[in-house]
Formats: sequence, C-alpha cells, structure tokens
Amino acid sequence: MESREHKARMQSKHSQIEEALMIKLASAGVQFETDRLFCIQSTCPDFFFSHKNLAVYVDESHQCREDQDEQLRELLAKRYRVKVVTISYERFSKQETERVFKQIMEALK
Repeated sequence: MESREHKARMQSKHSQIEEALMIKLASAGVQFETDRLFCIQSTCPDFFFSHKNLAVYVDESHQCREDQDEQLRELLAKRYRVKVVTISYERFSKQETERVFKQIMEALK
C-alpha cells in the first residue's frame, strides 16, 4: 500500500490549465521553464521565460491569498528586475486555456 507522501510526490504539481499551456507553448516553439524558484520567501512563477526575463503566474480568480502573492511578485520585480504578469482564469476549459495562451504570447512580444 502506497503512503500518502509517495502519492503526493507522484501527482503532478501543475494545474490542468498549466499543463495545457505547457503543451501549447512548446508547440509554438516558445522556450520556458516551470518551477523556477526565486529566493524571495519562495515564490515560484508558473512559467519563466528567461530570454525575456518574464515571470508568468496563472491563478484561479477565487484565490484567497492575493495580497500576499502580489507583494511577493512586486518584490520579485524590484529585486530581480523580472517583468511579472499575472493572468487570472475562472476555471479550466479549452476556451480559458486559449485566452490565457494568447495573453502569454502577447506578453512575450
């Protein structure tokens, strides 16, 4: 019988929309990183595009820690001079994935 800890390690830590966006970005030939850790109270953007020094956070609209997240992202921008983009979405769907993908591509221009 598998332990809870083992199951947690085996499960993807990316949301459905993040996984769908990874596929679309890779298909578009866009280089990106996931899980790029910055040493500011451990903030980790969903996508980091090093060639543009751009960090993208994809957040569900109903998150409860928005103020704390915003402060960390402002600090990331100031300390590392990273352009930070936050994109909210309602729920995972093909349409929302397409909309978020377009916003990411626009930010990369």
